[in-house]
Amino acid sequence: MQVKYNHEDVEKYKNMLIRAGTRYRIVEEAEQPDGSVIVKVRKQYSDHADVGEYFDM
Repeated sequence: MQVKYNHEDVEKYKNMLIRAGTRYRIVEEAEQPDGSVIVKVRKQYSDHADVGEYFDM
């Protein structure tokens, strides 16, 4: 998933994931010339699946 945000929105998004208990990993976070930030995230949606290898990629 790739989303375009500003720095404040990125921090709010990360905090929301933490509060929700979502297992995630930031794959890439790149600042654009216009000041926005593109974030690539891997998220685990199910607690029933072993996705260790998915997060290690």
